[in-house]
Amino acid sequence: MLKFIMSNMGINSSGQKKEKGKEKSSNTVQIIDTVDDLEKFEENLEKKGFRETVFQHWTARMGTDCGLGSGKSKAYDLADEMFSRRFFTNFTWTGLSAKNESKIALQKYKRMIDMFWKIIFNCDNSFNSDMNKKFLQNLMNKSKARSDEVSTNKRKRSAPKKRPKNLKYKMKINVGPQETPIGDKQFEAEEPEKIKSASEGSGDESEGSGDESEASEI
Repeated sequence: MLKFIMSNMGINSSGQKKEKGKEKSSNTVQIIDTVDDLEKFEENLEKKGFRETVFQHWTARMGTDCGLGSGKSKAYDLADEMFSRRFFTNFTWTGLSAKNESKIALQKYKRMIDMFWKIIFNCDNSFNSDMNKKFLQNLMNKSKARSDEVSTNKRKRSAPKKRPKNLKYKMKINVGPQETPIGDKQFEAEEPEKIKSASEGSGDESEGSGDESEASEI
């Protein structure tokens, strides 16, 4: 009776109250980064509750009825969220490598492969199991390049400069030996006019002086 009361109150046998959220749930969906992670994931998929949690989590992320032909794109999205990119560098489909490198056979993790396919199939029902197999094989072939791509994208890039759309630039025109902004065009353009009018005035005066000289001779 005492144990029943303590259990309902959330108190363990040592008399300490259990803290909620402190115990890890076996149904927690975590990114798969190592072979050990995959082994645990494959083992947990035997449990119905875990399968349902994983399926509901990822179908909510990927969506449902995404449209025919969208499966491949969604498969890349799911792979990037469910696994780290370096993870697939440890695998080939059969475990054999052209370079005689030590690899692990992905095909033996049947529950994981089946779960991956069901999530994508729920989004695009034209994405069959053969397409799923070919996708995973291609993913492993490109795993090194995709892993390197992540490292490259992590490099810092300077932010592009944004110029205000309403910025007005001054245009330059030639009004003489030096270039002058268009805002000063009126001021510079007036100078030749003044010079011209001054020269015309001096011409009139010279003509007038000529008339006076002729009059004096008469």
